[in-house]
Amino acid sequence: MNLRHPTSRRRSRGFTLVELLVVIGVISILISILLPVVSRAQDQARSAACKSNLRQIYIAAQIYAKDNKQSLPYGFRFSPSRSDGSGSPASASVSPWISWFTTLNRTMDPRAYPELTNGSSQVGGFMGYKMSKVFQCPGANDFQQQVHYFQNSVAMPHLPLELKNAAVRTASGTVIKSIHSKAATFPDLYNDNALFWDTPLFATMSDTRAFPFFAPPQSNESEGANGVLATTYIDEGSLRLPLQPELRFRYPDRDLFAGRADGDFVRGDQSIFFPTDEQAATWGTTTTPLRTWNVDLGGNVISNKFYGNIRFRHQRNSIANVAFADGSVQAMTLNKSRVITGARGKSYETTFTRNMLRTKWPTGFGPSDQVSP
Repeated sequence: MNLRHPTSRRRSRGFTLVELLVVIGVISILISILLPVVSRAQDQARSAACKSNLRQIYIAAQIYAKDNKQSLPYGFRFSPSRSDGSGSPASASVSPWISWFTTLNRTMDPRAYPELTNGSSQVGGFMGYKMSKVFQCPGANDFQQQVHYFQNSVAMPHLPLELKNAAVRTASGTVIKSIHSKAATFPDLYNDNALFWDTPLFATMSDTRAFPFFAPPQSNESEGANGVLATTYIDEGSLRLPLQPELRFRYPDRDLFAGRADGDFVRGDQSIFFPTDEQAATWGTTTTPLRTWNVDLGGNVISNKFYGNIRFRHQRNSIANVAFADGSVQAMTLNKSRVITGARGKSYETTFTRNMLRTKWPTGFGPSDQVSP
């Protein structure tokens, strides 16, 4: 007799459709929980790497200053310049230039970047050599241009702008012209002065272009062969106004605009002007509408108001990293829930204040009559 155990005829049973759907649902829930966590962790890592870059740029500025009587580099100048002191290039056909980023690039590694003029034989932003990767923000690694940060153009001035526009003030009935033609020294700065920050980028720029912000000179800038490195438009261009030095410098113990309302957008303790999405839409065009001011642009249309502005790129477009004169690198926050309305329009509140841009008053300078507190 052939006896078999009854269970030997049983077949193994697979998952039912319901069980499979339950498992898939659980996995989907876990993924939906984990993905944002992983994304935030990656964003925080990129922001930390960006801060490290800015700290290295600051250290390079300190090294440069130690070798140059505590002076920061120029933001931009032609080399050589015309002898008339206008800030224009010596030749319209060949116009080597020097900038803050080429100077600090060479400071980081003189052996790798030995070129004396630090720049191209032609104006226009093209470089004869590669910039250090330190100048590229890890949070914007899909943008090819070699420099992703901008500088304080009062601490590190652009000579084509400054030499053409002497600050005019009246003292005892005498008109005095003061030219801001020297880069600031570290003793000229307050500890909370911002020196370098995240800035908007442009998708169409190639990796041969060091910086996207070369443009035809504005009416208040000396002419260049093909253009000049634009002065920052941060805070709606307040640093671009040499004739209004009270918007560029501050006293240690008083604010000339302390009694003004928020909407006047001039107080030192107030947020810089940063247009709301609603305001940005009115500044766009019918063919290139702007949905937000806090953006990196694509296409061939570039608004000059983005030149050197601040970009809140990190942590879901809410944080911008800024290097300060005291060596700290801090996260500045964009607060879209707080709107300031005034003569210029509507601005979001940020933790980046005007005092962070305004340096100490240089010797020979004083408030002008252009802006009355």
